[in-house]
Amino acid sequence: MNENNYTRFEKQLGQISENQWLEIVDGLAPEIHEVDRAATQIWFRFYPLTLFRYLQKTEDVEAALHGFAMQGDYELKDQIDTSHKFLWGHRFWADVKHAINERTKSFEGDSMDLTEEIRLLAKSFANGVQKDE
Repeated sequence: MNENNYTRFEKQLGQISENQWLEIVDGLAPEIHEVDRAATQIWFRFYPLTLFRYLQKTEDVEAALHGFAMQGDYELKDQIDTSHKFLWGHRFWADVKHAINERTKSFEGDSMDLTEEIRLLAKSFANGVQKDE
Protein backbone atom coordinates (compact mmCIF):
# COMPACT_ATOMS: atom_id res chain seq x y z
CA MET A 1 0.00 0.00 0.00
CA ASN A 2 1.27 3.46 -0.89
CA GLU A 3 1.95 5.57 2.20
CA ASN A 4 -0.45 8.22 0.85
CA ASN A 5 -3.27 5.69 1.11
CA TYR A 6 -2.84 5.23 4.87
CA THR A 7 -5.33 6.83 7.25
CA ARG A 8 -4.07 9.19 9.94
CA PHE A 9 -4.61 6.40 12.45
CA GLU A 10 -2.47 3.99 10.42
CA LYS A 11 0.24 6.62 10.03
CA GLN A 12 0.31 7.03 13.81
CA LEU A 13 0.54 3.26 14.26
CA GLY A 14 3.49 3.28 11.88
CA GLN A 15 5.38 5.53 14.29
CA ILE A 16 5.21 3.00 17.13
CA SER A 17 8.27 0.80 17.61
CA GLU A 18 8.18 -2.89 18.43
CA ASN A 19 9.40 -2.14 21.96
CA GLN A 20 6.60 0.40 22.42
CA TRP A 21 4.04 -2.16 21.20
CA LEU A 22 5.32 -4.73 23.67
CA GLU A 23 5.29 -2.16 26.49
CA ILE A 24 1.67 -1.35 25.63
CA VAL A 25 0.72 -5.04 25.64
CA ASP A 26 2.53 -5.53 28.95
CA GLY A 27 0.78 -2.47 30.41
CA LEU A 28 -2.63 -3.70 29.30
CA ALA A 29 -2.03 -7.27 30.52
CA PRO A 30 -3.79 -6.76 33.88
CA GLU A 31 -6.87 -5.59 31.96
CA ILE A 32 -6.96 -8.65 29.68
CA HIS A 33 -9.12 -11.54 30.90
CA GLU A 34 -6.97 -14.09 32.67
CA VAL A 35 -7.97 -16.78 30.17
CA ASP A 36 -6.28 -14.84 27.35
CA ARG A 37 -3.60 -12.88 29.22
CA ALA A 38 -0.57 -15.13 28.63
CA ALA A 39 -1.72 -16.14 25.15
CA THR A 40 -1.97 -12.49 24.13
CA GLN A 41 1.60 -11.90 25.26
CA ILE A 42 2.73 -14.87 23.16
CA TRP A 43 0.66 -13.89 20.11
CA PHE A 44 2.25 -10.44 19.92
CA ARG A 45 5.66 -12.08 19.72
CA PHE A 46 4.72 -14.43 16.85
CA TYR A 47 4.76 -11.57 14.33
CA PRO A 48 7.75 -9.33 15.16
CA LEU A 49 7.21 -5.79 13.95
CA THR A 50 10.92 -5.30 13.34
CA LEU A 51 10.97 -8.26 10.93
CA PHE A 52 7.83 -7.02 9.16
CA ARG A 53 9.34 -3.58 8.62
CA TYR A 54 12.65 -5.06 7.48
CA LEU A 55 10.89 -7.21 4.87
CA GLN A 56 8.86 -4.22 3.69
CA LYS A 57 12.07 -2.32 2.92
CA THR A 58 14.16 -5.11 1.42
CA GLU A 59 14.46 -5.41 -2.33
CA ASP A 60 14.83 -9.21 -2.39
CA VAL A 61 12.28 -10.65 0.03
CA GLU A 62 13.04 -14.23 -1.03
CA ALA A 63 16.72 -13.86 -0.16
CA ALA A 64 15.89 -12.17 3.13
CA LEU A 65 13.49 -14.96 4.07
CA HIS A 66 16.05 -17.58 3.12
CA GLY A 67 18.47 -15.93 5.52
CA PHE A 68 15.91 -16.38 8.29
CA ALA A 69 14.99 -19.92 7.17
CA MET A 70 11.33 -18.88 7.12
CA GLN A 71 8.84 -21.02 5.29
CA GLY A 72 5.11 -21.20 4.88
CA ASP A 73 2.58 -18.42 5.31
CA TYR A 74 4.35 -16.20 7.83
CA GLU A 75 2.64 -12.87 7.12
CA LEU A 76 0.04 -11.66 9.58
CA LYS A 77 -1.91 -9.87 6.84
CA ASP A 78 -2.71 -13.30 5.38
CA GLN A 79 -3.89 -14.61 8.75
CA ILE A 80 -5.44 -11.58 10.41
CA ASP A 81 -8.81 -13.27 10.86
CA THR A 82 -7.54 -16.68 11.94
CA SER A 83 -4.21 -16.30 13.74
CA HIS A 84 -5.86 -15.83 17.11
CA LYS A 85 -8.46 -18.61 17.09
CA PHE A 86 -6.81 -20.06 20.19
CA LEU A 87 -7.87 -16.97 22.18
CA TRP A 88 -11.18 -17.10 24.03
CA GLY A 89 -11.85 -13.52 22.91
CA HIS A 90 -11.52 -14.55 19.25
CA ARG A 91 -15.29 -15.03 19.07
CA PHE A 92 -15.67 -11.25 19.20
CA TRP A 93 -13.09 -10.59 16.47
CA ALA A 94 -15.42 -9.73 13.57
CA ASP A 95 -17.15 -7.01 15.61
CA VAL A 96 -13.91 -5.74 17.13
CA LYS A 97 -12.29 -5.58 13.69
CA HIS A 98 -15.26 -3.57 12.42
CA ALA A 99 -14.96 -1.15 15.37
CA ILE A 100 -11.23 -0.72 14.72
CA ASN A 101 -11.82 -0.07 11.01
CA GLU A 102 -14.45 2.55 11.85
CA ARG A 103 -12.07 4.21 14.31
CA THR A 104 -9.30 4.37 11.71
CA LYS A 105 -11.67 6.29 9.44
CA SER A 106 -12.81 8.77 12.10
CA PHE A 107 -9.43 9.43 13.76
CA GLU A 108 -8.26 12.97 13.03
CA GLY A 109 -5.43 13.52 15.48
CA ASP A 110 -1.80 14.21 14.73
CA SER A 111 -0.72 12.04 17.64
CA MET A 112 -2.27 9.33 19.73
CA ASP A 113 -1.97 7.44 22.97
CA LEU A 114 -2.40 3.88 21.69
CA THR A 115 -3.02 2.49 25.16
CA GLU A 116 -5.90 4.93 25.62
CA GLU A 117 -7.24 4.20 22.12
CA ILE A 118 -7.30 0.48 22.95
CA ARG A 119 -9.04 1.12 26.27
CA LEU A 120 -11.67 3.34 24.65
CA LEU A 121 -12.35 0.80 21.90
CA ALA A 122 -12.59 -2.01 24.47
CA LYS A 123 -14.96 0.00 26.66
CA SER A 124 -17.14 0.99 23.71
CA PHE A 125 -17.25 -2.57 22.42
CA ALA A 126 -17.93 -4.07 25.86
CA ASN A 127 -20.80 -1.64 26.41
CA GLY A 128 -22.24 -2.55 23.02
CA VAL A 129 -22.29 -6.27 23.80
CA GLN A 130 -22.86 -5.73 27.52
CA LYS A 131 -19.74 -7.62 28.57
CA ASP A 132 -17.00 -6.80 31.02
CA GLU A 133 -14.11 -4.97 29.41
